[in-house]
Amino acid sequence: MLSMYRLEKLDRMVRDFAARILQALGVAGRVYLRPLVDLPGRAQGRRLSILFLCKGNVCRSAYAEARFRALLAPGGRHAVSSAGLETTAGSAAHPGAVDAAALRGIDLSAHTTRPFTEAMAEEADLIIAMEPSHLRRLRRLSAEGRKKAILLGALLLDEGEALSTPDPYGKTPDVFARCFEKIDRALERLLGRLDRSEGARKGELDEPGTG
Repeated sequence: MLSMYRLEKLDRMVRDFAARILQALGVAGRVYLRPLVDLPGRAQGRRLSILFLCKGNVCRSAYAEARFRALLAPGGRHAVSSAGLETTAGSAAHPGAVDAAALRGIDLSAHTTRPFTEAMAEEADLIIAMEPSHLRRLRRLSAEGRKKAILLGALLLDEGEALSTPDPYGKTPDVFARCFEKIDRALERLLGRLDRSEGARKGELDEPGTG
């Protein structure tokens, strides 16, 4: 019998293979990024609520929250938060994550974990998860939340990245560094998409005769 770890690894391989095919066909964005593509219409120009989601909220989502908040500064024009699907409230970030984040100019020393709730899903405009298994768990916990969710790796499919962003928990500093470097690149992509959406909408509002 295959172990749960091997089943999850096989599932990731199958999903990544499918993603590469869809990317080659030019339809990956429509398949994997639909909640982000539809976001401008749903948000209608207001301040967005963006939730990063992983298993424990001690490594990946904690770093993504802090990094994206830094990218948005000054002004903090969007609300950014993070949570864990299998965590308890009030735990500190993993020491390896704190060290790896510090090397990238991000301070996680004050981070405390938050368990995911359905209320978070209802409040969020966009949920960004780290692995396909997180989306499956999200679907069981909140059907509404699943409609708003994408995978972080989907933002980087055109660079040949995998859909999954594996958990560096308990791994070496090099693993943390690679994980956080991928998160950095994905968040730059996310910010660019949000900026273009805001710019396009502003252009529409500023166009003579529209208002």
